[in-house]
Amino acid sequence: QRIKSSIKFTAPKITKDEEVSEDDEMKTQKELGESKLSISIADVKGNDDVHGKDIADIKEVITSKPDEESKIYDFVEQQPTFPGGEEALLKYITDHLKYPSVSAENGTQGRCVVRFVVTETGEIGDVQLLSHVDTYCDREAIRVIKSLPKFSPGRQQGKPVKVWFQVPVIFELM
Repeated sequence: QRIKSSIKFTAPKITKDEEVSEDDEMKTQKELGESKLSISIADVKGNDDVHGKDIADIKEVITSKPDEESKIYDFVEQQPTFPGGEEALLKYITDHLKYPSVSAENGTQGRCVVRFVVTETGEIGDVQLLSHVDTYCDREAIRVIKSLPKFSPGRQQGKPVKVWFQVPVIFELM
């Protein structure tokens, strides 16, 4: 094969739907994202050779994979674990939670659901509130979750990965 230093424009051809083969149909963004592609680039700028460059002479081939490092999993083969297990996690939250005085004075009670990422190193990141009680309780729930010690990270195919984790934080007056 040869690469020529020219640009050709091919005008689109209008065809009836039933005449278009499945291979010629335009792929969706999802299909393109899931396909394994490699792109090779040859710089032919200034190439005056009528016959172009031989592709075999081009040594650099760049292939790319989807960026797995940025993916955050909802479910993994091995879920992240808090040191001491789920009971220890709930005990930590209970021990470190300080009922906001304004909320207590107003008799506010309820349950916040907090979602956060357990990173590949077990650290807490991207804390989000899924359901709330009031501003003061919400802030306190987020503060306690951000103070959590490191988890054992979740694993997918034997590798540590980022995983979403969800915890209820209950505010109850006694």
